[in-house]
Amino acid sequence: MNGPWQIRVLYDGDCPLCSREIRFLERRDRGRGRIQFEDIAEPSFDPGAYGLDARDVMARIHGVLPDGTVIEGVEVFRRAYAAVGLGWLMAPTRWPGFPRLTELAYRIFARNRLRWTGRASACEAERCQVVAPRAPGEQRTRAREPGFGHVRVRALGLALLATLLACQTTNAPLKVVNEVDLDRYVGRWYEIASFPQRFQRGCVATAANYTLRDDGRIQVENECRDGAFDGDLRRAEGVAWVTDPSASQAKLKVQFFWPFRGDYWIIELDPEYRYAVVGHPSRDYLWILARTRTMNPADYQTLLARIEAQGYDLERLNQTPQPPAP
Repeated sequence: MNGPWQIRVLYDGDCPLCSREIRFLERRDRGRGRIQFEDIAEPSFDPGAYGLDARDVMARIHGVLPDGTVIEGVEVFRRAYAAVGLGWLMAPTRWPGFPRLTELAYRIFARNRLRWTGRASACEAERCQVVAPRAPGEQRTRAREPGFGHVRVRALGLALLATLLACQTTNAPLKVVNEVDLDRYVGRWYEIASFPQRFQRGCVATAANYTLRDDGRIQVENECRDGAFDGDLRRAEGVAWVTDPSASQAKLKVQFFWPFRGDYWIIELDPEYRYAVVGHPSRDYLWILARTRTMNPADYQTLLARIEAQGYDLERLNQTPQPPAP
């Protein structure tokens, strides 16, 4: 059921990162209508309708509240994420010392956004350059600039939020399951989906075999087919061990060759050990595993929702091709 909207975000539809953030907010809104979106890159966009001009929207991102109040800068991000239940992600921007830091980061992005988003060539005759914010006390003009509707305005906007959230998410604690029985966890697992990694490039029919050793460690044998189900078999062997033996046993380290090792955290686990999700505290690695080559669609969708709630970007997730069961 749709509720009253809480903020209208004036975003830059020509900015890939900004559009990605908009899609994320739309998904989080789940059709409830708490956020409205207006693309300032559309030729029909009229900044004068909000008491703004080309200079305003070029310099800072803006949002409009239901009572007509126009807000700008980082406050737009705070309001938008609060509207979809993620206000806690932006809470650090209010901590002592952080407001000034985030505003500084915002200004830096504003000056460099076209170059950073690969659109430096889009500007001709300096029409797209970000104009410095007005000095304190400078009169705001409400007049619409001639020809503005035909200029694809590229505002700074939501791409900064991607940077801010990336920093916060990296440092946010990743939750693991409460308990893992390693005797039940070992065995054969099939990869259902994962974040693409260079060391798995070209892999299909990916699977892993875990065996509990006498010394308490776990023998790891990963395998996949190269490029096709009948392709060459690729194997990698390693060892894993629990780093929190007195706790849940959900945090492990895995090593395939000395001295390099990585985190292997079990963040989701079916009570019957039918499926599991392995992550990394950086959220740069993710594997969905199952005892069979396919998963029940309802279970898979439930996992996706829980993974996303942990701060993972599901747009990076690729399903792994698996052959039909013999």
